[in-house]
This record gives sequence, C-alpha cells and structure tokens, in this order.
Amino acid sequence: MKQKLPIPSRERWTAIDEALYGPKDLYMIDPKEADQLRFHAIQESINHHYNHNQFYRTLCKQRDFTPKDVQTIADVPKIPLIPDTMFKGYPEPPLFTDWLRGIISDDITIPKVMGASYGELIDRLNEQGLFIIFSSGSTGRHTFVPVDPITFAREKYIRRDELYSEPHALIHLGPNMLNSNWSYLFSLNNYRVPLYQKDLVFLGMNTPRVTPEVFQTKFLTRERIEDGFTKVISLLENLTSQNISGIFHSSPIMLSNFLSFLEGQQKRFTLGSGWFVETGGGSKKNETGTFSLQNLTIRIESVFGIPKENYRDLYAMSECRAVFPTCEGQYKHVPYTVLHPFVLDENLDPIGFNEPGRFAFIDTLAHSYPGFIITGDRVKLLENCPACNRPGPVLDPEISRISGVEDKGCANLVRRLMAEETARI
Repeated sequence: MKQKLPIPSRERWTAIDEALYGPKDLYMIDPKEADQLRFHAIQESINHHYNHNQFYRTLCKQRDFTPKDVQTIADVPKIPLIPDTMFKGYPEPPLFTDWLRGIISDDITIPKVMGASYGELIDRLNEQGLFIIFSSGSTGRHTFVPVDPITFAREKYIRRDELYSEPHALIHLGPNMLNSNWSYLFSLNNYRVPLYQKDLVFLGMNTPRVTPEVFQTKFLTRERIEDGFTKVISLLENLTSQNISGIFHSSPIMLSNFLSFLEGQQKRFTLGSGWFVETGGGSKKNETGTFSLQNLTIRIESVFGIPKENYRDLYAMSECRAVFPTCEGQYKHVPYTVLHPFVLDENLDPIGFNEPGRFAFIDTLAHSYPGFIITGDRVKLLENCPACNRPGPVLDPEISRISGVEDKGCANLVRRLMAEETARI
C-alpha cells in the first residue's frame, strides 16, 4: 500500500503537477499518454527556468534557443543541457551564497546568512526552508544542489513510488541519517523513513553530524563499522524472532563489507521473501576492486536467505530529483511522465535505445534550478523492460562512470557564464 501524501488541490495543478500527481501508477501508464504528460511538463519547466534563471537564459541565447523552439516531443533534444560539473563549481564559504544565487531561479529568495563553513551555511539555509543537498565529494569536490519547498514536495511524492509493497521496518546500515543534508542520508530521513512505522526504524551506526567538512575526516573507523555490524546482527535476530519483515538499506560498498563480515563469522540468516535488500548511492568497489551486482545478489541470497528477486539497486543522483526504482530483474525504471532520458554519443548527440553512451536527462521536478543535465554516467537505455510488464523505458542494470567525460567547450562555457552571473549579483 503506497503512502498517502498531501498534494495540491487539483484546480491548482500545473502541467508538472498533472504529470506527477495524475497517474495512479507512474510506471504503468501508456507510453503515448506519458509522452503527452511529459511534453507539457517539459514546456512548463523550460519556460519557468528561461524566464526565472538568468544564467540559464544566457546559456540558451548562446545556443540560439528559445522555449518556442520546442513545439513537439521530437524537439526536446534541442533544449540546452548543463554538465553536472556545474554543481561542483562552488567557491569558498564567504562567497557560497552568491554562487547559489547564480544557480537558483530568481522567484526563490536566498536569505543573507553567515557561517564560517559550508556546514554552518547549510544549517542557516535549512532554517529558512531552503535545503542545500550535497554529495560525498568522492571525486575531490562536493556537488551542491538547492532544493526549495516546491521541489522538495515533488521529490517526496515520487519517492513513495517503489516497485514493491511496503514492509514494516527499515534498517539502515551506515551513518546516523538524522539532521544531514548529505544526499544519501537526506533522502532516507525525509523521503523514506516517514513511509515506515517510526518505532520500527533502526540505525546501524551513530556518527557525528554529517556535513561537507566531516567528509574530510575519517568519521567511520573500522572499529565503529564493526560495532555497527554487531548491532545490526542483533536487530536482525530480534526482528526475525518477531516475524517482522523489512527493508535492509545500505550503500553497495557497505553492504559488501557487511556480507564479508558475516561470511567471516560463518553467520547465516533465513529472512525469507518478506524482506528486501536495497542499495544505492555509492561506487561498486570494495577493498579488492570492482564487484558485480550479480555477484552481490548471489551473496545476499546465500547469507541473508532473501530471494534474489528481492534485491534492488536504486539509481539516483544528487542533481536529479526523480529516482529510478529497480524491478525484480534489476532494471532501473524511468519515471517517464516527469523525466525525459537521453543517451549521448561522444559528440553529445542523442543515440536512442540499445546503445551505450553518456546519460543525460530533463527532470521537470526541479523547480529551484534547471534540471537539464548531462551526467558522467555510462548507461544503456532500453525501450521496454525485459524482466517485467511495466511499459516504460528502463536503464540496463550495469551503470558505470566514464573517465575523462567532461566536454571542455560546454563545461568551460558554463563556468564562464556562472562566474559572470555571480559577479553580477
């Protein structure tokens, strides 16, 4: 049973609201109907950001583009896209809010706040109702993305749409998820945890509050991790003794390490088909190198006693408010009424279905910033799912990063325009 969340009254719906709140099931709608909903949502989104975002409007003019150029769904590839590196181009804390004003659409106010660190600035902005979501900074730079109340409400609604029934408990193996804007924990605390009974939500580890600065320290030591593993074992034993089902949530690397810990102790569970394992937000690498999702699935079934069909590796990005839930066949389903996917070749031209390339998308849920993004992920887009009867497009299970993908001309242009916009402010 899906969680019921408050939505705007229907007489106030926009085209984006119609595409998001209208369908009973976002992943079972007829593709032709979805095309129409998505097209009108894209028109609304591109008009909004063209009219309210000086940086994006300048970029469009550089590309000789206006929203009037999009008359049919076939015109959507004309929309100028932004490299995801734009969200990594932030300055030092004293100039941080000026930089945010260069990204954010001008119908949203960024209050004047003071802080000596990114963490302090994020806290002050949180108090004003503007969330600045950040990535772990594994590449050496964090991603910072502003999320206003409209964007937040849309994302919260779409996050309720998982492709499986709602179990009772959520066990999170990782840092304490409370009070953090780290994208991985923010989504759990604000979008996932409220879907479950609060008294059955358990945290595997307690850590300092996770801020951008915390990632510069080693806040998860081996001792703390193994202590968390021991606590989670006790929690699993307690829940299974009460015949309570749940979701076991973790990053892929942490899950692999936990499985290794259990295998080293020759510990096995028989959790059964009422349980799901969900991973997301992390590299598919551990201390011994890259591991495959297929291998992880085998280990989950062996150690946890959970059917392989109940393992789901979610696909999500800090820059994207939509999520890509995974079906029983491990295919990532595109929420195709609100998000338009592209696969691009080396020249950044769309190449269609069944060919690997660079992933890009138009995310209409993003109200606070232009969600027209080129990523550094290598994907393959399929027109239909080979594993289930849901009719929309899917991403192949194997997704990887492309090394050296930054398009110098595009990225340099964006950096220059951002610098000019920040200086203007």
